[in-house]
Amino acid sequence: MHALNQKVIERFGENYVEQYICGETRQNVDFYISEEKTIIEVELSLYNIHPNLERDIFKTLLAIDAGHKVKTLVLIGKEGAVDRHKGGASRAFINWVFKHHRLEVVISDICKRRNS
Repeated sequence: MHALNQKVIERFGENYVEQYICGETRQNVDFYISEEKTIIEVELSLYNIHPNLERDIFKTLLAIDAGHKVKTLVLIGKEGAVDRHKGGASRAFINWVFKHHRLEVVISDICKRRNS
């Protein structure tokens, strides 16, 4: 994560990396792009049976409650994360948070590095 954070800082500045926007909890988010109303969390364990999906959704709701504009939460996991969250409890959480808070949760598999 340190290397990724450094690359983002070099390209876009410090205003997007590890933002403490979750109110009094002092929880931070990996990246917050206020202009796009988007939080990005790199959660490589999303494909596991006990992912941090609910925790990341709750942190985002805390940020909204603290007055930050957030419309999208992007979760990036290792290959298999998208398939892991297509149904069951994950879909129920994602649908509920959209219905009650208009927060879109997008899950994406991290891209594999291609040989050049």
